Order: sequence, then C-alpha cells, then structure tokens
Amino acid sequence: MPKFTGTAHGTDPAVVAITAEDTLNGDPDALATDLETALRAVADHKGAVLSFTNVTFMASAALNAIIIWHKRLNAEGKKLVLYGVRHDGPQAVFATTKTDSFLHIVADEEAALELIG
Repeated sequence: MPKFTGTAHGTDPAVVAITAEDTLNGDPDALATDLETALRAVADHKGAVLSFTNVTFMASAALNAIIIWHKRLNAEGKKLVLYGVRHDGPQAVFATTKTDSFLHIVADEEAALELIG
C-alpha cells in the first residue's frame, strides 16, 4: 500500500495534492517511489502540496524522500509545500534535522496553495 497518494488539486488542477499516511516508515526506495508516483498524478504540474495532517510518525527514509523531491522540484522551478505538520512528531524531526530551514512548511492548505502561486 502506498504511503503517499497524489491527485490533481480540486481548486487548482495544476497543483498535485498529496496525502501522506499516518506512519511514514519502511524501505527508503519504496517511499521515494511512492512519492514520485504521487507527484506524477498530474503530468504538467506547477508544484505540489503535501498534507501531513494525519502523520504521527516519520522515519528517516521518508524525510530523505521528501528532501530528494524538494530538490528535484526546486531544480525545475517548482515547489513542494508541506502543511498540517503536527508538533508532536514530524515537526520535531524537521526541527532537529534543521530541514525546516529550507523545506517549505506552512500551517494549512490555503497557505500552501498561496506559496505555490
């Protein structure tokens, strides 16, 4: 079962809306592949919003996949924006690893869509 699921966003079809499972752990390659598949849900997207609303645990493999895709999208002039990151789990991982200094993390979906433009 995929850890990430992507679809065209309801209000902006050029944005990929990605939903993450509650527990992001497992094989690093499988997580990266799941995220890649989710991002390809919209062929000609201008960015992606990744909902962390349900995520309670995130392994380093998931963090690695997110960083890789953040870099790839940035290189294409696109953005990967995370929102709804819970303070009792994933936020601590982002803060401890200092990835919150370069990942686009916002409070809610509206702010994520605004950041993508």
